[in-house]
Amino acid sequence: MRELINAIAATFRRAVPNPRMRWPQAPKAQLGLEQFESREVPAALTWTNAAGNYDFYTASNWVVSGTNLTAMAAPMAGDDVTYDGSVSSANCTNLGVLLLIGTGGGTINDLDGPGGGTVIITPPSGATGLNSLRLINEYAGTVSIIAPLQVGTFTLSAAPTGAIAQPNGSNSALTVTDNFTWTSGTLNNSLNGANVSLSGAAGTINPGAGNSITTGSSLILNPRNNSGAALAFLPGEVIWATGFGLEANNLCQVDVKPTNTATVTTSGNADPDGPKFVFNTGSSLVVKKSAAADGVAQWNGYRLILENNGGHVTFFPLTKSSFGPTGAIAEDKAFVRQIAGTFEIYKNAEVAAQAQQPNQQGAAKAFMELSGGTLLARNPEINSIGSARLIGNLRFSGGQIGFAGVSAFFEVDGNVKWTGGVFSPRLNVTANEDSDFWLISGELDIPNSAAVHVQPATSNYTPPPQGTAINLNFRWQVIKFDSVKLAPNAAPPEPRNGCR
Repeated sequence: MRELINAIAATFRRAVPNPRMRWPQAPKAQLGLEQFESREVPAALTWTNAAGNYDFYTASNWVVSGTNLTAMAAPMAGDDVTYDGSVSSANCTNLGVLLLIGTGGGTINDLDGPGGGTVIITPPSGATGLNSLRLINEYAGTVSIIAPLQVGTFTLSAAPTGAIAQPNGSNSALTVTDNFTWTSGTLNNSLNGANVSLSGAAGTINPGAGNSITTGSSLILNPRNNSGAALAFLPGEVIWATGFGLEANNLCQVDVKPTNTATVTTSGNADPDGPKFVFNTGSSLVVKKSAAADGVAQWNGYRLILENNGGHVTFFPLTKSSFGPTGAIAEDKAFVRQIAGTFEIYKNAEVAAQAQQPNQQGAAKAFMELSGGTLLARNPEINSIGSARLIGNLRFSGGQIGFAGVSAFFEVDGNVKWTGGVFSPRLNVTANEDSDFWLISGELDIPNSAAVHVQPATSNYTPPPQGTAINLNFRWQVIKFDSVKLAPNAAPPEPRNGCR
C-alpha cells in the first residue's frame, strides 16, 4: 500500500509546474524575410500559378511535373522548369537568382508583400542555373527574367503570344549552355536588345515554312570549354523587332538551310542600319541547301547587313542569298561588308541585292564592299558551266579577289568601283580556257586615286611590256566588262613588281 501511495504522489508532483522553471519563448518572426527550405535532389516542376500571385518564388505556384502534388519549394538551381499551356498560361514574374539545392541558402525580401513591388534578392554563394527551361504546348503567357539566368536546355515552342521577357536589359541576359530550340513564341517581348547567348550550345531556329517568329534580343554565339556554339536556321521567318542581330565568335558556326521550296528569311525593322549578322575571327557561316532536290534554295535577309570581320563565310551551289532593303542603297550603306577573313562563293551560287536589277544604280552606290580579306570564287568541278555570282554593285577598296578549285568565273551583275586591292587570277598563257575570269555586266570604274593591282597567282606568267598592262585583261580575257571608266590621270591595273 505504501508503494502505491508514493507512486501516486510522484505523478502529482510531475504534473504541477515548478514556479522557478522558465519556459522557452516562441521565436519572433522576421517580417518580409523568407528562408527557403533545403532540398537534396533536383526536381522537375511545372507552373500553375495556383497561389494567384504570378510569383516565381512562391512554392504553391508549382507542382511536381506529371502530378498534382504541390512543390515543396520554388525552383532551385539544377531543376527542370516547364511552362505548359495545357496546365496554365498565367504570366510568371521574378524569375531570377536561383537557390542552391541541399543548402536552403539565399533569401528573398519582398518589400511590398507577395507578388508586388520591389524585390531584393540575396543569392547563396555559388548559385547556378536551371537544368532546363521550357515554354511548350501553346503556353500563352510571359515569363519575365529579372536577373542574369543560365540554363542548360532552353525550349521556346509557345503560342504566338507566349514569350520570354528580359525587362532589365543586360541584367536580364539569358545564357544557354547545352541545347537551344525556338519554333514559336516571342524571344524577349521587352524589345530592348538584351542578350541571349549560346555558350557552346547547339541550337535550332525552326518556325516552319510560311510562319514568322519575333525577337527583341541580340543573339550571341560564344565558345565554351574550347567548343563553339552552333546555330541552324531552318525555313520560316525570324523578325528582329530590335536588337543588334547576331554575332558569332571564335569556333562558332551558323548554318542557314533553305530548301528549293521553302525560304529562310531573317528580316529587320525599318531602321536602315540593321540588324547585322557579324562573323568575327574564327567563326563561320555556311549557306547550303538542306535537301538535294533540283532548284535554287533562298535565304532572304530583308534589311539585314552581313558583315564578315575575320570569319569564313561560304555560299554553296544552288543557293541565292539576298540582303538589304527593297529600295535604293546609299553609298555608305553597303549591306554586305567583307572586312577580313574569307568570303567564298561557289559556282552556281548567288549573293544578291534585294531588288537591285543589273546596272540599275551608279557604281558609287555599293551593295557589297570588299575592303579586306579575300573574296574567293570556287569551282569544284571540271568542264562545267556556271559562275560565282554577285548581283549588285561592288565597291572594291582593299583585300583580294581570288579563285579556288579548277578554273573559275566570278561574275558581278552590276557596276564595279575599284579603288584598291588585288585581283589574283590564275593565268595560263598557253590555254586561255584554263584561266580564271572576272565578268562585269556593267561599268568598271577606276578613279584617279586608285591603287589597284593584277597579281596572277601562277608560275606560267610573263609580265607584258611596260605601259601595256591594261592589255593584260584583253590578252588573256581575265577581266571582261561592258565599259570601262578611267579618271584622266588614273593608272590602269598593273602587275606587282616581282610577279613572275
